Amino acid sequence: MTNLHIPAVRRNRVSVVALVFAGIALLFAVVPKLSGFTFLFAITAMVLAIIGIAQRQTGRWMATIALIVGILALPISTVVFWSNVLENADDPWHKVPGGREGL
Repeated sequence: MTNLHIPAVRRNRVSVVALVFAGIALLFAVVPKLSGFTFLFAITAMVLAIIGIAQRQTGRWMATIALIVGILALPISTVVFWSNVLENADDPWHKVPGGREGL
């Protein structure tokens, strides 16, 4: 019987985490109430993606995709956030039903 040694594949865990953060950023970017949090996830994904690309391990393609998705999530979330702000600018959150001010 031959003893086959299969080398272990080293995965770039930073790239996987960056891809998860980029996916969350893209998901939050299209939800108007959550688009303000997208900046945190997108910037975190881009920083982790750059670290993942700089590492000399397999899985750098995941870091590249995370970087692209993070870059795309920023302008999408900016447009969604500001359109939501402008749409609700005349409707204050502290208005009490009946038309009088609550604060």
